[in-house]
Amino acid sequence: MVLEMFREEDYYNDDVLDQMGASILGVEGPRCHLDEPTEDEVFELFPMFMGGLLSAHNRVVLAQLGCPIKTLDALENAQAIKRKLGKLGRQVLPPSELLDHLFFHYEFQNQRFSAEVLGSLRQLNLAGVRMTPLKCTVVAAVLGSGRHALDEVNLASCQLDPAGLRTLRPVFLRAQKLGLQLNSLGPEACRDLRDLLLHDQCQVTTLR
Repeated sequence: MVLEMFREEDYYNDDVLDQMGASILGVEGPRCHLDEPTEDEVFELFPMFMGGLLSAHNRVVLAQLGCPIKTLDALENAQAIKRKLGKLGRQVLPPSELLDHLFFHYEFQNQRFSAEVLGSLRQLNLAGVRMTPLKCTVVAAVLGSGRHALDEVNLASCQLDPAGLRTLRPVFLRAQKLGLQLNSLGPEACRDLRDLLLHDQCQVTTLR
């Protein structure tokens, strides 16, 4: 039902849709020709709207406005989002697009859902991305509570500072290979790195 609400006029709004897709998923990677819409095009039009339907509170609000969403419809919606994001998460994305993907999960504010979808993520490559305090907070919030090990976390040349290092500690604990080279961490970070490596849950075997 949700898909049909926005399906009819999609083709006539390609320029707007491209802008929305770029803002959500980044601009790197292959683009489809406008005359060749993909089967999941509708999902990319209103991802946050569809994600919002996962919230029981939001469904109550919609019901009060005269637009009830059945639990079965919400379940089908959740499965569609899982398939879409799961497929995206298994791809090797450029660092900027991978960060957009993590921001997308952060906006969902649904840790259990994100943990299921990101369960196949084994490499976190954000090399070259300037890691601001906000970005560090988002990455830690989305990935810090996961339980599976990460084969590699690469944050080389990210302008990472000691504060960001501490924020990302829950993610670093899960990494087997940790790349922090070409960051100006300074002597202050030595104590943080020592505490990280001595932590009883630390899985790091290689530090660069």
